Parts: sequence; structure tokens; C-alpha cells
Amino acid sequence: MVAKHQAKTGSAPPPRAQWAFRYFLAGQLGFWALLLVCVLLLPQGLLANHGFTYYGKYALTLAPYRLAFIVSGLGTLLASFYLPAQRPFRVLAWAFRLMAPLLYALVVTTAADNWALGLIHVKFGETLFLLQTALAAWLALFLCPDRRNRVLLLLLVLGGLASIITLNDILPYLIEAQILFQLAFGLLVLQSLAKLGNRAAPC
Repeated sequence: MVAKHQAKTGSAPPPRAQWAFRYFLAGQLGFWALLLVCVLLLPQGLLANHGFTYYGKYALTLAPYRLAFIVSGLGTLLASFYLPAQRPFRVLAWAFRLMAPLLYALVVTTAADNWALGLIHVKFGETLFLLQTALAAWLALFLCPDRRNRVLLLLLVLGGLASIITLNDILPYLIEAQILFQLAFGLLVLQSLAKLGNRAAPC
């Protein structure tokens, strides 16, 4: 199969790690593009202190809000199937496969006036937050340690702490904190996947 591809194109197909990078990147780009649509439609959400969930409670932004999480989850899930087979990357693959259903669960449990569903939504969000924080720390400190990843991890931690503070109504900037956290997480994962390159061994 590879030989036939090389004969037709004159080059080898991209390594599996590159496909993992591309799928994760596509999911991230789709998420932020659709979230931007939500912000443009209802810019007041930036000051509402309700985080991303704000856009899942209004008919005007419901579709792009849902699609944002679905696209992100799909990109993450597809990336998990293209990671190298070695043991450290199997851990990363399973983390991705846990993230995808959590992203979908956040969409399903977003409700405007349902206290019980809202509580479940928060628990799913907390679980995703802890999983992403643990994964980011593992990548930045053990699997792919470098200065850029450590800076991104610091930003992620700051975004996480700011999210916790805003959830307790100390500061009214929940969505801004979530944006910082998710941007840092996405960039850290992409940076780590890029470092894998053609190698199937740890960075």
C-alpha cells in the first residue's frame, strides 16, 4: 500500500502522528470558529459570567454552541486512533477517548431552567477540567517537557484557578478564564503532537 502511494505521488504518506495532529487541530479550529460565531451573535455573553454554557441557553446561539463541542469531540476522538502504538501514547489516546464523551455530555446537559441537569452539567465540566489538567501536566512535565509547554501549562493553571474563582462569584469573568484554559490546553497538546513528528517514541 505504501509503495503504491509512493509510486503515484512520489512521497510517503504522512506518519500517523501527523494525522493525529491534523484531526486534533481541525477539532480545535472548528470549536473556536463556532464559539466566535456565538460571541458575535450574543456579545453580552462575555460579561454574563456564565461561561461557554451561556450560549447553549439561547435559541440564537444553540446550534453553533452544540456544533462547537461536537466538532471538538470528533476531532479529539479521531486523533486518538492515529497516535503511535507505544505505551506512553496509548495513555494519551485513552485520555482523548475519555474527553470526547465528556464534551458531548456537556452539550446534552446544557439547559436554561433545569437545576438538576445544571448540577450534572457542572460535574461533567469538573471531570473534563481535571482530566485536561492532568493530561496537560503529564505532557508538559514528562512526555514532552520543554519551555513552551511549561509556559502553556502555567497559563492553563492560571485559567483554571481563575475559573474556580469566578465560579464562586468573586470575579465576573468565567468565559474569559475558560478561554484561557482551553486555548492553553489545545496549544499544549498541539505542540506536543507536533514534537512527535515522524517518531513513534516519547519526545
